[in-house]
Amino acid sequence: MSEGNGIPSKAAIDLAVHAILEQHELIDDDKLDMPKLRNRLFETIAPAKVLAKKERAEKAVQRPQLLTTLFPSLPAPEQFDHQADPPLAEKVYGWFDAKVWGETKSSADSPVQRLVGVNMGNGYVMCRTKIGRVDAVYITDSIDCIREDFTRPEADAITRKLKMATKNREMLVLRQPDNASKYANEYNRALRAELATAAAQMQLAVDSVSGNHAEDENDENDNESGGGDV
Repeated sequence: MSEGNGIPSKAAIDLAVHAILEQHELIDDDKLDMPKLRNRLFETIAPAKVLAKKERAEKAVQRPQLLTTLFPSLPAPEQFDHQADPPLAEKVYGWFDAKVWGETKSSADSPVQRLVGVNMGNGYVMCRTKIGRVDAVYITDSIDCIREDFTRPEADAITRKLKMATKNREMLVLRQPDNASKYANEYNRALRAELATAAAQMQLAVDSVSGNHAEDENDENDNESGGGDV
């Protein structure tokens, strides 16, 4: 089951993973039935409706809980030492942990996020958070929760990427002064084009819904004056 150095082989891990998937009727045409897994994951998360930030600790589904709910026969970390092959049990758990948690990403292209929108509607969004140091996931229509666990982390990630991209172009400018204007102009054109496209797409989205412009203006004021409380 393991290689000479005691590390489980890929074949052993694949075999053990396949066996657990079969136990839970998640094999179709000899491979993981992703639509069925995603539907079960949605059904597990759907009851975790959070109406306010203070409810997250109680209602959010923690990452280990997802696995025990979806795969009750999967040995948990505290059971590894009691398995016939503890290193193999750890690797198999890691495979399921990465696979399931990867499906909880909150981006618009996430299949589970789309299931939330199709099946729940009414403004509900799947968000990730942390309960202490443990990853967790929940569903909410609270703008305070969405800001704290969705839009602000995303905005921070955009800022980090933009700062790094700027540093990269700055490096090129400093190392190749003769091409400085070329690098700078190319970068500026790309930024302006992307920002214009993003702004136009957002405006189309806003225009497509029956939003209240007065609410939008008040919301901007809230962002400016009360950003620290969410």
